Amino acid sequence: MGNDDDKPMNKVVGGDIPASIWRRFMLSAHEGLAVRDFPWLLPDPAPRSSPDPRNGYYETLAAEFARAASELEAVVEPVAETPVAPVEPTDQDRLPY
Repeated sequence: MGNDDDKPMNKVVGGDIPASIWRRFMLSAHEGLAVRDFPWLLPDPAPRSSPDPRNGYYETLAAEFARAASELEAVVEPVAETPVAPVEPTDQDRLPY
């Protein structure tokens, strides 16, 4: 895949072009064939653990928080702005150069 003189191809990076060619080839090669599973595929394993008994509690928890939040009133406290005097740098804060 690429130019015969080993120069870079314009606007082609990664595997986009080879993947596109491979896809078209495989679609053509499998045209008219029946879809089937691979014989070596294993079935999905059954879960080995039992469900968590706390799940019932957690299922309603979000709804309870939403209800409680909607019942609250917004509290806005006024913030008193006090002017802050600028701090003058000391000799220790000054750089030696």
